[in-house]
Amino acid sequence: MWRAIVCPRAGRAARGGAIGALGDQLRDARAEIARRNAGFADVPQGVVLCDPEGREIRRNHAAGEFAGARHAEALVEQAIFEELRAALDGSVRKRNIDLFGPPRRMLVITASPVVEGGAVAVVEDVSERRHLAAMRRRFRATLSHKRQPPARPLGLPPDATAAPRRAHGGRPVARLDRDGG
Repeated sequence: MWRAIVCPRAGRAARGGAIGALGDQLRDARAEIARRNAGFADVPQGVVLCDPEGREIRRNHAAGEFAGARHAEALVEQAIFEELRAALDGSVRKRNIDLFGPPRRMLVITASPVVEGGAVAVVEDVSERRHLAAMRRRFRATLSHKRQPPARPLGLPPDATAAPRRAHGGRPVARLDRDGG
């Protein structure tokens, strides 16, 4: 205090240094917020965050396609907020939604409470995953059907359709007819 009275310039310099340090902290905080927002926007699933009163705080680009949408996407928006309201009561909720319009889509909405208060909903499009799983099941069914041995041709003895014997090297063993020359 006595320095400010005796030397007013020293007091201003000290305050200027503190203000400069605060400016650096503010710049670092803004950069951190920008990094987090960029990461939030790049999440492929739709993410909606709401406060403890149920008001929407933040929504990423993937969830933005449901906001103010018409037809089937409007049903998804309504389901998101129903699940968020249930999550605000403290329960983790999960709902599957089938959209039958071209293209057919299947969405899974998962809502859970946030520790600091509020809730978060994640909307994931699982239609591609379900389509691949169905293709895999059909392929396995077809493959297992094709691998079954065919019925023995009529009129042949059972040994004629058997596979040749194999030696240790994996090659068929030749049978020599010693009597016939």
